[in-house]
Amino acid sequence: MDWAEIRHFSPEEFGDGIDEMLVRQLDNARGYAQVPFILTSTVRPDAKKPEHRTGHAVDIRCHDSRSRFRILYGLVMAGFDRIGIYDRHVHAGISPDLDPEIVWLGESK
Repeated sequence: MDWAEIRHFSPEEFGDGIDEMLVRQLDNARGYAQVPFILTSTVRPDAKKPEHRTGHAVDIRCHDSRSRFRILYGLVMAGFDRIGIYDRHVHAGISPDLDPEIVWLGESK
C-alpha cells in the first residue's frame, strides 16, 4: 500500500494484515465525517469477530451522539456495509465473507 495516498491515518494505527481496501475506505469515511477517527481495535488474530481476525474491520471510539452521527455518515458515504453501533465505539467492516448491508446494536465490554 502507498501510505502517501492516505490522508488521515498512519501505518502505526493498524496491525499487520490490515486490508488495503478497508484503509482506503476508512480514509474516505474520515474525510466525509469531518471528525477524528480514534481506532480502538484493528487486526486481532484472537478476536471473536472474524472481521477483526482477517483485517477487514476496525472499531472507532465514540462517546457522544454528534460524533456518532458524523462517524456513521462518513462510513455510509464511503461504502461500508457492515456497521455495529456500540455505546463506546462504532464497528466498521467490509468482510467479503459475511452478510452485507447490516447494522447492529451492542454494548462495549
